[in-house]
Amino acid sequence: MISDKSVAKIVSKINKKKFHSYEINEENHSWFPILEVPDEGNFLGVNDLGEWVCGKEEWVKNLQTQKNSFILLPILKMKKQEFVSNLKKAITTNDLPEVIIDTFPFDHIVIGGLQSYGDNFKNAVSWLDDGFPPNDVIASICDEKCPNKISAINRWRNERLKSILSI
Repeated sequence: MISDKSVAKIVSKINKKKFHSYEINEENHSWFPILEVPDEGNFLGVNDLGEWVCGKEEWVKNLQTQKNSFILLPILKMKKQEFVSNLKKAITTNDLPEVIIDTFPFDHIVIGGLQSYGDNFKNAVSWLDDGFPPNDVIASICDEKCPNKISAINRWRNERLKSILSI
């Protein structure tokens, strides 16, 4: 898996004219937009530190923490496969190596949706049903909201238990 530091090295080779600037704690940073978020006019991109961000010219939010995941919720309107395909295409269209997708915070999208209600919750469950692999955090949120009702979580638990017991 590639690190943020390696992504930062890749990003440093991009023509600086394609970057947008922003300030965090009185430090100047820049970010490179890669893909527009559906229905929002925001862009996903990477900053000069190699971290995924989302924003517009006048603002940017770091996606490394779960607290900013609300920005990603419109992505859940797309099928998982469609979003991943669009992101891969946007990365290669921008002459970036596809390996940087390995650092994208996919879990934040699903966790943010599961912590929401209505369509965001339903869309996050659809991503799980479409094969998004759960983890302990995702399973815990599902247990709180609707115990034993999400088939993807039940399958994951059964497969995990089989794996543990086969040792």
